Amino acid sequence: MKKPVSVTLTTVNDKQLFMANNVQLSYPRVWEAETHGNNTFGKGLTIMFDKTDPAAMKGVEVIQAEMDRMITKDFGGRALPADKLCLKDGDAVGSKERYEGHFYLSAGKPNGKIVCFTPGGKEPMSRAEYDELPENQKIVDGCYASVKFTLWSQVATQYGSRINGEALAVRWSAVGEELPSDSQVAVTDLMDGFDDEELESEDW
Repeated sequence: MKKPVSVTLTTVNDKQLFMANNVQLSYPRVWEAETHGNNTFGKGLTIMFDKTDPAAMKGVEVIQAEMDRMITKDFGGRALPADKLCLKDGDAVGSKERYEGHFYLSAGKPNGKIVCFTPGGKEPMSRAEYDELPENQKIVDGCYASVKFTLWSQVATQYGSRINGEALAVRWSAVGEELPSDSQVAVTDLMDGFDDEELESEDW
C-alpha cells in the first residue's frame, strides 16, 4: 500500500538535503550504469510527483523554492530555460508519456555511490545483500521509494548554466505500477494503418 508523500529540506554542513518520502521512481539505476543499444545511462533515478496529490504538490513547492533561491544566488536572478532545470513538467510538449500528469526530477550520481537502505530500516546494504531481497522489494522502475537528494548549480560550463539533481540515498517503500513505455506517441495514435484483417489459413 502506498504511503503519503512528503518532502522536507534540511541543511547539513552547508549542503541543502531533500528527503522525498514514498515517491514513485522512473528508471532507477542504484548500483551501476546501464547500457541500452548505443546509449549508456549513468547511475541515478527520476523522482515523480503526481499532480493530483496535494502532498506531492507541496513537495514540488519546497523544491521549487530552493531552486528559486539558487537562481537568485548563483545566477543573479537570471531565469534558466526549462531544459536546464532538473525539475520538469511532465505535461510539457515533448515529454515522455510516463511523466504525463506529473512533475519529475532527475537526480544522477555519476561519481560515488547511492546508498541503498534496507526496506523499512536504515541499515545500508551491499550489492550482495540487495540481491538477496525478494523481487517485490527491489528498487525497480515504477516502485515507490524514499529518496535523499541534493541540488547543485552548474555555472557557465561548456554545457551551459543549469541546476542538477544528485541522488544520495534510497530505500524501497512499496510495490508500484507499470509505467508507460518511452514512446512519445500514444498507443491510440499508432493504431492507424493496422486495420483489422481476416487472416486466411495460409497466412499463419
